[in-house]
Amino acid sequence: MKKDKFKVERLDSRDVRPLFPETGFTPVEVNRHVKRAGHLCSMLEKNGVIVVASFVSPYLESRQFARSVATNFVEVYMKSTVEMCEQRDEQGHYGKARKGEYLNFPGVDAPYDVPEQAEITVEIDHSSTDEAVSQIVCYLKKNFLNN
Repeated sequence: MKKDKFKVERLDSRDVRPLFPETGFTPVEVNRHVKRAGHLCSMLEKNGVIVVASFVSPYLESRQFARSVATNFVEVYMKSTVEMCEQRDEQGHYGKARKGEYLNFPGVDAPYDVPEQAEITVEIDHSSTDEAVSQIVCYLKKNFLNN
């Protein structure tokens, strides 16, 4: 999209967490963190920036908040099983969560609220990266870029 002269910014937790170093990983803190990120995205959006935000957002409450503050919110649910996420986990986070080194880990010892109204659901256990990208780009072209 940048080549098309759109102003695009990608944010994920690694970008935003350093702004709020006191944020932990309890459900309350994760909800607060995702809400802050949603607010930040909405501020960028108000300034003409298309924001692609990739966060582990396990709780419906914070996703609903982000949706409420954005004008053009598209929720992409990367649907997978915990087992497949664990197989893809190159950094060993699931193993640490199973050993009790990480607490409040979605899918291990904390819940994950499945999105109820995602605009796009990507079945990542059965899709290639190219197929997932194509699905998302097709949705954006149909709903935003051709209007």
